[in-house]
Amino acid sequence: MGSVQGLYVMNNNFVTEVSATQLVVQGSVVTWGGVSLNRDLGLGNSVPAEQFVYRPDLLINMPKKMKTFGMEWSEVVPGSYGN
Repeated sequence: MGSVQGLYVMNNNFVTEVSATQLVVQGSVVTWGGVSLNRDLGLGNSVPAEQFVYRPDLLINMPKKMKTFGMEWSEVVPGSYGN
C-alpha cells in the first residue's frame, strides 16, 4: 500500500499510476485540471484502489501564512475578458 498525507494543490492534473497496490491519500487534493485514478486491485476486490481520507487537523494546524488568500481585482473593458 502506498500512502501520502498532506494538502496538495496543483495547476495541472492529479494522476495516479497504474498499479495493483492501494493508494491512501490522507488530507486534501485540489486541482485546477482533472483527476485520473488509474489503479485497479482486480476483480472481486471490495477494497478501493484509491482512498481519500479527509484530515481536518491538517487544515487547523497549518501555518497561519498558508491560511490567508490574496486577491487582486481590476476593471477590464467590457467584452475584452478572455480575448
